[in-house]
Amino acid sequence: MPGAVLQNAIINALARAGDGTAVEPLERIRRIATPEFRELIDEALPILRQRRQQERDASRLLRPSDGAGSAVLLRPMAGVESQSSETLLRPAVDM
Repeated sequence: MPGAVLQNAIINALARAGDGTAVEPLERIRRIATPEFRELIDEALPILRQRRQQERDASRLLRPSDGAGSAVLLRPMAGVESQSSETLLRPAVDM
């Protein structure tokens, strides 16, 4: 059963370190897998689906930006006491 040990190790590694791109290949493999292997895949898939959703959420803009064509890239925070721009913004120092 060296093949089964390798399969188990691969599925466990995907569950621990895999990303959302592993979901579809695992779903295809699951269709032809043995019952024991299918059980391991069933344990890993929810973890990988959650990671895929997190990856999709991270690339989605949560709210539209107002003034997209504006030359102002930084806006002051509302409700914050006005401070000198020298203390808030400093140029980067080239090394």
